[in-house]
Amino acid sequence: MTRILRDAVIGFLVMMTVSVEARDCSKSKPFQLGKPQVLSGILQDPSRAVLPGIEVQLLSGNQIVRHVRTSNLGAYDFGETPSGTYRIRVDSPAKAFCAPEVRCVAGECSVDSTLRPNPRNMVMVE
Repeated sequence: MTRILRDAVIGFLVMMTVSVEARDCSKSKPFQLGKPQVLSGILQDPSRAVLPGIEVQLLSGNQIVRHVRTSNLGAYDFGETPSGTYRIRVDSPAKAFCAPEVRCVAGECSVDSTLRPNPRNMVMVE
């Protein structure tokens, strides 16, 4: 019974990895700014190291409305951003990272500073 359970778990994890790899994570989920606000922050990898030189784009639909490159300290600043629906896209070397998560409460949004590794770049080792 233990071997059957282990094989089922391994099969499930392999299926999960394949389905995650197929998803494009370079763009955030859409978020709604209820009122104008400054969108800025610092981007870091999971070890909290800053990420300099990453292109960060603010999208409205599929249109790039602003784009910046992170500073040597990993900082970016879109400035005052009008109310509307947006997404954030990151363009890192080798597409190494997913876009940051954006959380909105009562029309005020904050951008998570820690970027997740892009699952498309993960390799399964057996």
